[in-house]
Amino acid sequence: MYRYFLAVFVSLESGDAETFYDEGSRFRDVYIEDDALYAITNNTDGRGQPEEDDDRLLKFNLE
Repeated sequence: MYRYFLAVFVSLESGDAETFYDEGSRFRDVYIEDDALYAITNNTDGRGQPEEDDDRLLKFNLE
């Protein structure tokens, strides 16, 4: 079985959704500071097919 992960922003006012991450990695932790969302991906925990660049720190600018 293969699982695919993506993340979306959803507007609380309009209900509109926008995908901002669809690379398939699991988010291990998420942190928001100022106008940025930081996420750590985690694929090298013994499941799946981990690759060298799977565990990363990502930064998404919030508008």
